[in-house]
Amino acid sequence: MTKPNKVVIVITSRITEQQASELDAMLNRGETRSAGIRRILYNAWADMREEQEREAGYPSIDDRRNCL
Repeated sequence: MTKPNKVVIVITSRITEQQASELDAMLNRGETRSAGIRRILYNAWADMREEQEREAGYPSIDDRRNCL
């Protein structure tokens, strides 16, 4: 049996001490910096996707008229 090949993508970035302190202020209790960055990016992506769907005229799950 052979193991499947795995692809690993590592993204690095440099931030200043000021940016690090701002990031620390946005973290939830007990959340690591990497988890906080993933959460912030996912929320920004979700907001962008929702805005694109709204502009395209797709019904929103929050729109009660479309859910009934």
